[in-house]
Amino acid sequence: VFVRFNRGISILEKVNSKGYESFSKFVHRQKPFGLRTFVRPTGNGGITLFANGEIGKIEKSQITVGLELLDKWKVYTSRGYGEGGEAREYPRMILGKPKIGPPKSACTETYIAIGNFDEEDEARNLASYMTTRFLRFLVALRKNTQDLNRERFLFVPAIPLDRSWSDEELYEHFGLEENEIQFIETLIRPMEASLF
Repeated sequence: VFVRFNRGISILEKVNSKGYESFSKFVHRQKPFGLRTFVRPTGNGGITLFANGEIGKIEKSQITVGLELLDKWKVYTSRGYGEGGEAREYPRMILGKPKIGPPKSACTETYIAIGNFDEEDEARNLASYMTTRFLRFLVALRKNTQDLNRERFLFVPAIPLDRSWSDEELYEHFGLEENEIQFIETLIRPMEASLF
């Protein structure tokens, strides 16, 4: 596996030394509910659909896969997130803003679905984690196109989601040095956790 930035290797080694499972285990398959990008809310039914550019109601009968996720809390983020290609200067966002997917919700393949929780707090903590520069930096080490999939999250540790984590807490938890923190913050723009 190629790591995108050589200066990120020391950070990755510190993350791996903690022995966490990969965050990729939370990421569901492409087209998590079997719905193509062109599917739109019909205005009828009991399922809230997160579609390309809109949110509305759809009939449960249109959901062909992922039925086990319908009654769970999850997080949605854009499957394709580009910032003008490689010509764009750093810092970058890397991921789109996370959206909380409550029970009785689904998404089209415009989004990826992450998580499978009984409690709203866990989904909120996951969304908050996704806004950290730390997580988005680790995704950036594997992301060289706008496409986002499970493999892009392989370097991200699956930390406990029983609390909300800040970048400062993550830097300390993984023992990052000041020059490593500065490198992350040079590459990754801040994202407000309150946006979801």
